[in-house]
Amino acid sequence: MKLADFLTKVMLPSSSTRLIFSRVGIVALLICSAFCIYIAPLVMPLEYSWLSNSISESGAQGLHHAWVTRLGFLLFGLGVLWLTLYRITTWARGTYWMQLTFAVSMLGTAAFSHKPWLAGASIDPVEDFLHSLTATGMGFAFAFGVVVRFLQRGKNEKLLRTFDSTAILAATVLTPIGGGHARNCGFITTHDVCHCIPLVYPRGDVSEV
Repeated sequence: MKLADFLTKVMLPSSSTRLIFSRVGIVALLICSAFCIYIAPLVMPLEYSWLSNSISESGAQGLHHAWVTRLGFLLFGLGVLWLTLYRITTWARGTYWMQLTFAVSMLGTAAFSHKPWLAGASIDPVEDFLHSLTATGMGFAFAFGVVVRFLQRGKNEKLLRTFDSTAILAATVLTPIGGGHARNCGFITTHDVCHCIPLVYPRGDVSEV
């Protein structure tokens, strides 16, 4: 059996049992991802501040307990991948491919870590570059995917269209302000907020599952 056929059989429900399994599985992955991102700052060194350090920096190279953040990214990527495969027959092609790109990029962001910010830690510039590359691809894929999804929705989906518009506006405004890995002394970084927008957004389509 081909891999694509296997994934389709497992993740695209053809019965009520698989339907429930997919609903629970997708939501569980997203919730566990959010939990990992939430607790990550709690296990960081004293020098780390959730107010001024970015989420990516909590998963930086050579950092003890960085695996918590990376696990959060991994679960997030798997959750969106599952949701994307689930919606393959109902999403517009543009939405499908953009969200698939987002999921793969998120998995790449989990695999490749941000450069270390602790003094004396060794740096792997290639890994840091790949992290930045996948994170950037993730941002663009999410934005374009939401735009296509917005255009696809019917007139009776006013609430979800509003949700789409809010996500697009927030990502558009905050991304330039955030400057990738910008720090704000005394405030949550906009980089972190931009990471949270995609985490919240899938709930709209999960509710349709």
